[in-house]
Amino acid sequence: MHVRRSIAALGALALATIAGAASAAENNYVLTLPNQSGTIVGTPFTNETVIYTIRADTATLTSYPQIANFPLSGKCVTASSGSVQIGTDLPVALTGSNLFCTADAGTLTGVYFTGANGWNHHLDSGVLDLSTPGSSVGPGPDHNLAIPYAIPITGGTLSITSDNSSGNTATAAVVAVAVPTAIPTLSEWAMIVFGFVLAGSAALFVQRRRSFT
Repeated sequence: MHVRRSIAALGALALATIAGAASAAENNYVLTLPNQSGTIVGTPFTNETVIYTIRADTATLTSYPQIANFPLSGKCVTASSGSVQIGTDLPVALTGSNLFCTADAGTLTGVYFTGANGWNHHLDSGVLDLSTPGSSVGPGPDHNLAIPYAIPITGGTLSITSDNSSGNTATAAVVAVAVPTAIPTLSEWAMIVFGFVLAGSAALFVQRRRSFT
């Protein structure tokens, strides 16, 4: 009886370990800003759509007492990677330490390049639910609090020299990252626990055979 209970407990632990390993939730946080002007790696552009894409895990979601140096609380996720696309050009990697934030008051939603209280490019149009794929805000007005900050990117820097001059067209959205279909694998701890389960099963089998002989 004790052997059976031990095997059941080990099996439950293995399932819990496997479930814990599958709890990550990575999303793309996309800020789209039409009609922007500036320079990228020394090349000027005018009235182009700028798209920032920040990839981050919801496990990094953190509350801040204020963001963008305003007396407004908010939440941010920490980027594992990021990129910026100007018009129809190919995306270029953002190389700094970036956050994607939104204020609890429904403003300041966007990319923060030097921390929650640093330079940023954002829109003011409702609270973006950073933890839920499919959430979106906008269209609304954008504000560039990165003038004249040089945003580090692969090969040089990006500078946005003006806010959107054509009105309320900026948007932000949370997009789930597609997870490729793969054969499930066990973590190292799950493999160890699974080994104990097999060993316990073997011991129970031997014990039962002895009881019949």
